[in-house]
This record gives sequence, structure tokens and C-alpha cells, in this order.
Amino acid sequence: MLERLLFITFLLPFLGYAQSFQWIKDGGSSENLGSNDYEQAYSIATDSQKNVYVLSKVGMSSLNIDGNPKTNYDDPSSTPMDIVLASFSCDGTYRWSKIIGGGDTEVISAVQVDSQDNVYIAGRILSCDDGTALYPFPARIDNDYVFVNSPSACSRLFLAKFNTNGILQYVKRPEPNLTNSPSSGTFGFELQNDVIYWFVWLKTGTYVDGALINTNIDPETPFVLKYNLDGSFIGGTQLGTFQYFGAVDSTRYYRNPHNGNYYMTCIK
Repeated sequence: MLERLLFITFLLPFLGYAQSFQWIKDGGSSENLGSNDYEQAYSIATDSQKNVYVLSKVGMSSLNIDGNPKTNYDDPSSTPMDIVLASFSCDGTYRWSKIIGGGDTEVISAVQVDSQDNVYIAGRILSCDDGTALYPFPARIDNDYVFVNSPSACSRLFLAKFNTNGILQYVKRPEPNLTNSPSSGTFGFELQNDVIYWFVWLKTGTYVDGALINTNIDPETPFVLKYNLDGSFIGGTQLGTFQYFGAVDSTRYYRNPHNGNYYMTCIK
């Protein structure tokens, strides 16, 4: 059955009054993403002006957000799937949207908003295409940014910042250029007191232009990478050691803003 991406809002007044339906918007493509994937809004954030920001997986055919045509950048010969970051005003008016995509899978766990209404996403792209005839589907953030990669030199982790109007401010890529093989993972992303906390698994090596070195010899080591809002790297904290056992997509990390403790959830 075809799944359609929907954005629905309800007015939730105080004092227990009945909930009042306000508006509904839809978007997505005219195709299924596969047996285990659906077009659905899976992360939502709001800013001080009550603007709404949502993340969703989307397909390719007839792709649009609230009737605004968009481009899917995946390989059309596969089951194409990209991720959209879309924004609506409080009354449901479409503001802007960005498609994050390429010739392989993208993983972006959440959208976050800071005290100045800037918007952040952090995640991982798998496409190492370089745009040549042999590798024609490079990862990109809409028309704003194309990931400079190749099968022999590829960095996949990224942190991106937009202002409230959707203008890209920066893209940070902490990995060095690695060969086209399974790379570090991303398992959560939070913004607390205007500090960015990004939960990743890193292989042995040097990161953030030499500011972080992982000497642990395990295949993957959990870290939290901390950034200021301007993209300056504050530091990295190793969250113990962890032997990979599968079910990667279920793994999530969280930070308690009251005591600074970190928590992990997963399925074994």
C-alpha cells in the first residue's frame, strides 16, 4: 500500500478544553520505498517564532512537499530514497525544504533548533560517488552542497547548520578521507544550552583535523563529539568501549541535561 507523508497539527489549549484541528499538509512521492520503509515525518522541532521543522524519508516519482516539486538524488535503478528537511510556519504555510540524498542510504536521526532559531541536522551519507559517468550519484544537500568524495577517498559523517530561512551556514565533516568501505556510524544528536552533542562510533584513527585521536583498537568506539554553534569543535568524550553485535539501526544515545550523564539504548 502506498504511504504518503503527512504533516498534521492540532491546537492544544490549556485547562483541558477540546483539541481543535488546525491544518494538514502532505508531501512525498507516488511510490513505495520498500517493505520496511515509509514516507513519514520522524523528527519535528519548532523555533521561537513557532515555525515547524520536520524530517522524513521520501521517494522519487512526482516528489513534492506541499505541492512544491523537489528532486530526489538517488539512483533511480534501485529503490530510491532520500531525506527531506522541510519547514512550515505556525499557520501551515510552506516555507522551504531541502533534499539530502545521493546514490546510497542517508541516516539523519533528528532536527534541532538553537536559541537564535538556527536549524541543525547531523548524520551520515553512504554514497561515495564523485559525479563521473562511472559514479554518477554524489551525495548532496539539495543545490547547496555537494559532498566531494570518491570511491578511494570518502568521508561520510556530517553536521549541517541552516538559518531560519533555510540558508546553509556550514557543513562540518569530522572524518578524514577513507576508502569506500563501511565507515563510522551516527546514533543520536542533541542540542542543549546551545552546545551540540553528536553521538558517533569511530574507527581507530585521527578526526576533526587532528583534534581527536581514537587509539582504541576495537572495530568501533563510541564517542560524543561536542561543537559550539559556530561549528567550532569543543572536544570528544569516549563513552566506554563497545563491541559491535548487530542491530545498529536500533542504537541511540541520550544526554541528561540535568546531570550530564549519557544513556544508551539498543536491541541485541
